[in-house]
Amino acid sequence: MRSRKRPRFRRLLHPVGCHLRQWSWVFLALLALSWVLSSQPAQSQLAPLTATGDAPIVVDGRIVFEIHGTNNLSATERARRINIQLKQEVRNPELAIVEVVQTPDNLVYLQSQHSEAILVTITQADVITPGHQPDRQARLWADKLE
Repeated sequence: MRSRKRPRFRRLLHPVGCHLRQWSWVFLALLALSWVLSSQPAQSQLAPLTATGDAPIVVDGRIVFEIHGTNNLSATERARRINIQLKQEVRNPELAIVEVVQTPDNLVYLQSQHSEAILVTITQADVITPGHQPDRQARLWADKLE
């Protein structure tokens, strides 16, 4: 009877397969290490943003008040949207009358009486004076806008 011999390519591939496995573990370890090291600067850059997370609301070239970021929007993006809305209101030749609106679920916002557009939503983070509620802050901002 003939003895069965293993094909040569299996003997050749076996050592290569081991080396590939070793290199894949080294590659994965280096990849994980680079991910951990690269995430550290991003965390340190976020810390100052939360401490100084405010942006100006500007009407006719002057800062009227400053707002803070929310969970959904940064202060800069929120201010950009508010400033666009206010620019549209300023174009109206009629005198701007701003109302403070508080919904049953305690959402507080400033609304233009003329266009009925919501100009600014006031959050607890926007309240400047400790102990005050958003509706009181809204009245202060409404006075500044008029």
